[in-house]
Parts: sequence; structure tokens; C-alpha cells
Amino acid sequence: TPEGGYFADDIKPSDVSEIKIIYGAEKVIYGSGSSGGIIQLNDVDKFEEMKPSNHQIYAAYSSNNQNRILGMTTGFQKARVKLRISGRFQNTEDYKAGDGTTVNNSSYQQNNLSLKMLIKSKNDKSLWDISQQLNNGNWNRPQGFQNNPLELRNFKNNYNSQTTVKYISSIRPGFKLTNRASLLLLQTDQSIRSFNSDMTDINVERIRTYTKNTLDYEIAA
Repeated sequence: TPEGGYFADDIKPSDVSEIKIIYGAEKVIYGSGSSGGIIQLNDVDKFEEMKPSNHQIYAAYSSNNQNRILGMTTGFQKARVKLRISGRFQNTEDYKAGDGTTVNNSSYQQNNLSLKMLIKSKNDKSLWDISQQLNNGNWNRPQGFQNNPLELRNFKNNYNSQTTVKYISSIRPGFKLTNRASLLLLQTDQSIRSFNSDMTDINVERIRTYTKNTLDYEIAA
């Protein structure tokens, strides 16, 4: 989802080390949008597997919804440190359905900046894995999609900051201990406008602000 960062078509398979399905009580920390569960993609945390990106600037365009994408990736490796930085901007107009009609209130805009750093110890027995994701943007729920057709819902992601720090240490051959701390700071405004039957006048307008701050720590062997 937009709240989580990049859309699925931007994920590089080579950057994913694990796919985790989260359901039950654990999914509560991800908010009301996680009622059906969460698919969590974990990126690589092994020094040898992480490949600092080549310096790259890219752009893309789609005529259906005037989708415009501009992004960049860069990175470097020096001795026992690897760093990768990427950024992306995306902006669209409303989609067009198969019959050519415009799907009202279906546009979105998103900005993303991500950083990942791996630092390996001199004795190769421990590794720091630090990642930071920053997101903001606006997205709309298409008219009539899972809500009253006389309502328009708009979401503004004021800020979404996700920080994860992992310390992986080798206790003995074949046995590793992982300490993981993560911090999520999120604020989203939701605007709900209810119209009359011909969508010309607003009957009711409500604005809700959601703020979520979570700190998580775990140890795994």
C-alpha cells in the first residue's frame, strides 16, 4: 500500500531475502488497514549478498492515468561498509476504465527516500544492519470502491518514517543471534466528503487524523 512505501512493481527480487505472512494479534501494530493480515518483505541482511546499486537515474510514463515516475539509486562500498540510497517520486491523474470513462477520485502522489547500510566487524563475527524509509504523499479511494458511491475519500500521508536497526552476531559456527529494534512514526489525514445524489453539493465533510508511533524490539536465534 502507499502507506508502506514503494508499490509492488518497484520491488527488486534480488533485494528480498524473506517473505513473511503476519496475521493474528501481531498485525495490530500495522493499523486498521491490516485486518486481513500483512505480507512483509524483508531485504537482504548478509554482507556478501547486498549489492550497492550502480548510479542510476530513471523515469517512466503511462498514458492511461498520466502516471509520471522519476527515481534514482546510488551506493558505494568501502572496506567493511556498504551503503545504498534510493529515492522516487510518482504522480498520477485519475485512471481510465476499459470503456474509456474516467474513474473519479483515483489519482495519487507519493515520495519515497530509503537508505540501507551494512557494517561488518573486523573479525567477521558481527554485522550492523541499518535501514531508514521516509514516505509522504496523497492518495484517493476511487469513487464507489468499498464505500458509499456518494462519498469521496482522500488520504494525505503527512509523514511515514520507518527505522530498523539489527545487530547480528555469530555466537558459534552455525548459530547466530539477532537483536532487532524498529521505530515507526506515522501521521495520516483522512478526508470524507458526502455529496447529494447528483454529486454537486457537499452535505457533510469530515476530517480525521491518525497518528501512530510504535517501538518494537526482539531477539531471535
